[in-house]
Amino acid sequence: MTTRTFRVLIACLALAGCGSSPKPRYYTLQMPPASAGQPSDKAQAGVVVGPVNLPEAVDRVQLVLRSGDNTVDISDAHRWAEPLKSQVARVLAANLARELGTPRVSVFGTATGVEGDLRVAVDIVDLQATLGGDAVVEALWTVRGAPDAPPLHGRAGARAKLPGTDYQAVAAAYGDALAQISKEIAATVRRAERR
Repeated sequence: MTTRTFRVLIACLALAGCGSSPKPRYYTLQMPPASAGQPSDKAQAGVVVGPVNLPEAVDRVQLVLRSGDNTVDISDAHRWAEPLKSQVARVLAANLARELGTPRVSVFGTATGVEGDLRVAVDIVDLQATLGGDAVVEALWTVRGAPDAPPLHGRAGARAKLPGTDYQAVAAAYGDALAQISKEIAATVRRAERR
């Protein structure tokens, strides 16, 4: 190797070391304001939310956005602060507590001491967003109560407009869409309580 080639190689390595990837930004799902969703009648049963399942394509630390009909962008620079599955379960439980007017709602697998008279298993079958567009959430759920009572099932889709054109707006819109889904789940829980 000539001295000139060696110097060029060293210069290239030095330049490569100067460029660094941007520091990742972290996001969480937020609950809607306390004024949203005033309960019409208080639930008496304890409710446990979970397990919650997500599509594998979005069940990752990076935010995943729809970029075309059959394409997505996975961003290493924009990440969830905690596992998305845990956040969705926590947000659904908090929304259900607000909708049902009871603090007796917990997340499956947590040590809250809430006895679960009813169990709500949720399968998020679609969770997608487009920057500058909408967030879409579609969910199936099953509410199980007494062993001799048949379970109740539900399905709903929700769409929320992103309040901006950045990744923070994606997290906010997902929270809004999950609040809409929670209203539908709460209606099923009320039906299960009346049986």
